[in-house]
Formats: sequence, C-alpha cells, structure tokens
Amino acid sequence: MKAKFNLYHWRMLLMSNITHFLNNNTLHFVEVDALYNAAQSLVFGHIPHFILPHDVLLNALDKIQGHLDETQKHLVLSRTDLAYYYREASFKTFRKDNVLFLLINAPVTARRLCHNQLSSCFHYLLSGRNNSDDFGTANSL
Repeated sequence: MKAKFNLYHWRMLLMSNITHFLNNNTLHFVEVDALYNAAQSLVFGHIPHFILPHDVLLNALDKIQGHLDETQKHLVLSRTDLAYYYREASFKTFRKDNVLFLLINAPVTARRLCHNQLSSCFHYLLSGRNNSDDFGTANSL
C-alpha cells in the first residue's frame, strides 16, 4: 500500500513540475512576443506601451513640467495627452549596453497662450485663431 502511495505521489509531483515548467515557458514566450511587437512598433515610429508604460510617461511629463516651472516660468508643455506621445510624437532611440533610451520631442509653448487649458494649446496654435481671449476647448476644436 505504501509503495502504491509513493508512486501516486511521484506522479502528481511530476505532473505538477511539468505544469509549472510549461506555464513558465508560456509566460516567457508571451513576453518575448510582446517585446518583438514593441520593437516593430518602434521601427514604424510609434512608442509601444510595453516599453514605456503610462505611469512612467506621465511621471516624466510631470517632471518636465516641474522643471519648466522652476527654470522657464513662461513655458508649459503644449501637449499633456498621453495618446499624442504614443501615436504622433517624434522620438529618437539609442542604446547603451543593455539599456534602451527614448528621447521624445515634447512640444512647449508660452504659458500665456494656454490659458490653463494645456490639452488644447497645441490645437489652438494650429487653428490660426486671432482672438487671444477665445482659446476654445479640446472638444470644440
């Protein structure tokens, strides 16, 4: 009876180890696939979320705005919507050892042009409006 229990125990242990091994390999395969897709996105000029997560980009934009507030009080980021940076912003990449750097061009504009509506600054500048009191909203443009 004890020998039968040991055989059953070893079979279950073996199945558990096989399942654990396959699960880890599947996760690694998914990560490699996501990394490949992210590299393809970089080649086509888009910043992938896999390489630059939202919270990291938001933190970087906050630091840039804080630096502008301290050193160039008359300037603000003209685009604060994250979608712009993922889809449209121009960027350069370079690598040092195993670290990939993204240098993203973040547009800035004069604070007086934004009138506390940072997300619509860029749209306002492109719309060519002459009335400095009418800044509009992002929804109306």
